[in-house]
Amino acid sequence: MKTKFVILINRIQEHLWFRPFVFCVLSVAAALFAYQADDTALNDLVPEIKTESIEDLLDILSGSMLVIAIFAVGSMLSAYSAAGRTATPRSFKIIITDDVSQYALSTFIGTFIFSIVATVALGNGYYNKAGKFILFVITLIFFTAVILIFLRWVDRISRLGRLEHTILQVEEVAVKSLSKYIKNPLRNALPISVKFIGGQAILEHKTGYVQKINMETLQELAESLDLKIRLNCLLGKFVNENFRSYIYVQPAALK
Repeated sequence: MKTKFVILINRIQEHLWFRPFVFCVLSVAAALFAYQADDTALNDLVPEIKTESIEDLLDILSGSMLVIAIFAVGSMLSAYSAAGRTATPRSFKIIITDDVSQYALSTFIGTFIFSIVATVALGNGYYNKAGKFILFVITLIFFTAVILIFLRWVDRISRLGRLEHTILQVEEVAVKSLSKYIKNPLRNALPISVKFIGGQAILEHKTGYVQKINMETLQELAESLDLKIRLNCLLGKFVNENFRSYIYVQPAALK
């Protein structure tokens, strides 16, 4: 159950909407967090920040971030379209999960949501002296983050979708996968040394690639039912209903 949950979370993280959603939640929390400073001793320590100066910064953020976010989505779609004509189906999935582009889009949308929430709260007198100071600091942090991330993203989007960059991304993923395999090729199991006698094949009911092998669960199952389990595939193996040697099971007495 835990493994399925981890796989589900990993699959959700690959979707384009996930990081923007998380950043939106964090941006709303940041706008409301500044209010908590009003009940502390910061009221006597921090300088007075004019409401107009904060409003000006928030207006700049709200007016520019939505435009930049739309521009980012359009640029990403153009890059994905170009990649779709040059990349293979499996490498295309690596391209659309590019972390730099997703973090950039998430930052732009999250900053826009933050500016809207903070503007509404500020206009309704939600913040006092300390709250305004904290809000001003958070706004400056968002401003700095947006500028730095935008510069990095512009450099990235200019290369995203090109064949050379696609090859480098695929190489990076392949190196990580091969490194894990070289360190533990048998995944803490025993090498195949004898032929199964009277074993029963467990067939696959779906077509696709093997993404996860839960060795701990298989070991517990073998011990509890006194079985010997033989795996005839590794992670990444393409299987279908005709693939008859996915897993073989035989009673331990027939070893």
